[in-house]
Amino acid sequence: MSVIAITLPLTPEAARLMRGVNGRAMRLFADGYRAVILEDLTSEVTSPEGNTYRVNPQNGSCPCAFQEQHGLPCKHSLGLGKLLQDQQRANLPGHPFGPQMRFALGQMVVTKGADEALAQCNASMLSYLRRHSFGDWGEVDKADKRANDAGVNEEDRLLSAYTLPDGTRIWVITEWDRSVTTCLLPDEY
Repeated sequence: MSVIAITLPLTPEAARLMRGVNGRAMRLFADGYRAVILEDLTSEVTSPEGNTYRVNPQNGSCPCAFQEQHGLPCKHSLGLGKLLQDQQRANLPGHPFGPQMRFALGQMVVTKGADEALAQCNASMLSYLRRHSFGDWGEVDKADKRANDAGVNEEDRLLSAYTLPDGTRIWVITEWDRSVTTCLLPDEY
């Protein structure tokens, strides 16, 4: 799974900067930022002043001056998942799956194995994410379907399973706090 990497230990200056960034990242929605998920699963984050930043949630890259100057994750990349979640809770547009979604997906990531399997079949991860977000749990057993249906409202982890055209099985998992949804192969779990 792709993660935002920070070299440890941080210098005292970098640690101070990151404390400020983390606080601002959690307030993006309240501060007037908005985001739109694009078809390639990158996101365009717009500031209240109208500045736009294209954030890649796979590697946390963002073209903002903070990341370029300090080489550290910025508030746009760290706060993207929460911003999208806050937008959905406020019933604002911006998600390509629209109002039929039963829950927020948060940051969307795909593991290397799942990405390769999807590419080999010429399959779109978006279609599986869309099914998952609509409550089509795919090929999980009845007990897991019941658990998922209940978990949507109880903030439990949600699991869907699908079979790609070539027979490869993929899982889509949304974490209990709706901060991240991961598309992966079962053996990558």
